Amino acid sequence: YSTIRERGIFTEEQLGDVFNSGFWGSKKSAMTQARMVELLQECAQHREYFDFSSGVTDQPILNYIILKQIPQRCNLVKTPEGSPGSWAGSKHFRDRNWILYDQEKPLKYLHWAGIAIRPGSPYWSLWEHYRYLNEAKPPEPNLWQKWVNRLTKRAR
Repeated sequence: YSTIRERGIFTEEQLGDVFNSGFWGSKKSAMTQARMVELLQECAQHREYFDFSSGVTDQPILNYIILKQIPQRCNLVKTPEGSPGSWAGSKHFRDRNWILYDQEKPLKYLHWAGIAIRPGSPYWSLWEHYRYLNEAKPPEPNLWQKWVNRLTKRAR
């Protein structure tokens, strides 16, 4: 953020709204396609605004666009100090009756960034529980079907 701070592109309060913008909602017509193109061109002209050194892809650009275009924002993941964690890579959460706790505080959500959700991944049983909460879980493939699936995958 150093260039953005130095140039006063956003206030400190606005920068406090920076978040994982992979999860956000909006009202219809909050941004036109023309405005989106304009903002993306602005981003292309000012690459120095964006820090991609930690291997991120679109996150800094999405944050920039939201801060530039959406004056009234509600960051659902911005929590007060002392709030429970949320990253699925944290191994210390405890499961009680399908609710995760971080030091006796219930999590509001679980963020799976950078984690493949599959059998054996952290909190898989919790994910699977909620995934099939109101519908029947598909049957496990039998040995023959597993073998066919494996051959099919290799053939691709």
